[in-house]
Amino acid sequence: WGSSKDRVCCGKRVPKRIGRIYNDLKGLLTHCKRVGEWDGFLYAAPVCSEAEKITLEERGIMDPGVQNYLAWRRSVIVMVVFMGVLQLPIMPMTVYNSLQTLRDTAADV
Repeated sequence: WGSSKDRVCCGKRVPKRIGRIYNDLKGLLTHCKRVGEWDGFLYAAPVCSEAEKITLEERGIMDPGVQNYLAWRRSVIVMVVFMGVLQLPIMPMTVYNSLQTLRDTAADV
């Protein structure tokens, strides 16, 4: 999060946001492990990394349970996006049908 730096790709600097995406992909195994930790964020289990903890404390979030929950939720989002991006070229019709079902469900509400 806060420790991500500008990256250089093909001799050009990429923005800090791209550096965060790079760090998320680089730490994909950590995210996989963290997604399975659905029970630990309620307690004092160290789900949140030090960099995430520092960033969240700078933003006024001091409770370790909330920090762990936010780190866990971020990992779930990263894994869902990764699996969706991975599945899109393999099964485009399935992805399209899933999105259409979500749209239809949202329209009914």
